Amino acid sequence: MTLVASAVDPDVSASLAIYERLKPLKDVLNVGNLTDNELQLFAIVARHTGLDPFTKQIHAIKRGGKVTHQTGIDGYRSVAEKTRQYAGSDEAVFETCDCGTEPKDHPKVARVTVHRILANGHVIDQVGVARWHELYPGTGDDGFMWRKMPHNQLAKCAEAHGLRIAFPRVLGGVYITEEMQGAGTIEGTATVVPTSEPSKPLPVTARVAERRAAVEAAKSTDEAPSADAAAPSSSQPTADPSAESIAVCGLVSPYGEDATCVLAPGHPGNHRSESRESWA
Repeated sequence: MTLVASAVDPDVSASLAIYERLKPLKDVLNVGNLTDNELQLFAIVARHTGLDPFTKQIHAIKRGGKVTHQTGIDGYRSVAEKTRQYAGSDEAVFETCDCGTEPKDHPKVARVTVHRILANGHVIDQVGVARWHELYPGTGDDGFMWRKMPHNQLAKCAEAHGLRIAFPRVLGGVYITEEMQGAGTIEGTATVVPTSEPSKPLPVTARVAERRAAVEAAKSTDEAPSADAAAPSSSQPTADPSAESIAVCGLVSPYGEDATCVLAPGHPGNHRSESRESWA
């Protein structure tokens, strides 16, 4: 006999086995609102992280049509420990908050340093940060434990943040329940902005008349003498007295021997060429 390699990846095969076991227990495990594809993805994530969905180490929560995979802080630590590179974490460090809102003794920020020792001996000290006003779920039921143990809840979020950054391959995309309690569907009302009725196009004859009027107005503006051109310029060149005739605008006007043209130098058209004797 010859052995034939299976075409199915072992991880995929194990994930499908978890999926087949999950299907009849969807309602018991509170994942009855997941589609078949979402349930398959949940099985893959459970297999990838090594968390057991049947003992509720990992959950699939659907909010606003989107599924997030959640676990507890113990599940996070368990996944990190399986890498054999997890070296624990430091005690949380807090900053006090003086905003005055309830609960009054809540911290503003929590920081937890997570330690990871790589195979080459290099140590990574990753700081996880959690901010109260970004995570506190409010005065509802989800915020009960936050009001009862504010420091503990925020410290768990900070540690989870640090673990997720330190071990992104195994914890990326998975969140602890405390981080997601403040998440929800944004609800609001849509405001209809009134718009004016679109204007009907003008008839062809009216459009032609408008264009003709615009061309005539532009033409009259171009031909009108400007205030600067009306005043004689001291820098304007003078004609050669020995010249028999003048035909260039801007030199000497044919309207009198001492007169100058009142239009701007270089305007279209030349003056009528006449001899100087005829001007007199």
